[in-house]
Amino acid sequence: MEITATGLSLTHMYTGDDGESHLETVTYEMKPAPHGWVSDPVPVTGVTLRLWNGPPATRDHNSSRKQLVIHLAGEVELETSDGAKGHLGVGDILVSENVAPGKGHLSRELVQPRLHLLVPFVDGFLEPVSVEPIPPSTAEPRDGFARR
Repeated sequence: MEITATGLSLTHMYTGDDGESHLETVTYEMKPAPHGWVSDPVPVTGVTLRLWNGPPATRDHNSSRKQLVIHLAGEVELETSDGAKGHLGVGDILVSENVAPGKGHLSRELVQPRLHLLVPFVDGFLEPVSVEPIPPSTAEPRDGFARR
């Protein structure tokens, strides 16, 4: 996550029309408000705390629903099926929309325990003002991550 002059740049994980999972950096605009900045309201359906203290049950997996994943403790590396990698640590926010049937993503636990706040949102999250794809890694896969 990066705080910009007019908003937030967040990691966005999604399933593309090609069935592959992808990562990109998306910037969302915020508006001036008394004593700071504010986004448009984001309709949500609930909040869940999730504690990971071990690897996910499945290596390749999709998100269970569209949600914000707000990292409160620990670190994880995500690898999408197109080979892009992203790192998420304390304070990072992931916009997770990798829900469609497809190849999913891998989660490699780096620091545990990992605690995150899951905030499912209704379709139509904030409108992005810019999008920058995260290219596939050219480095060799590590620790069992396989290129597809």
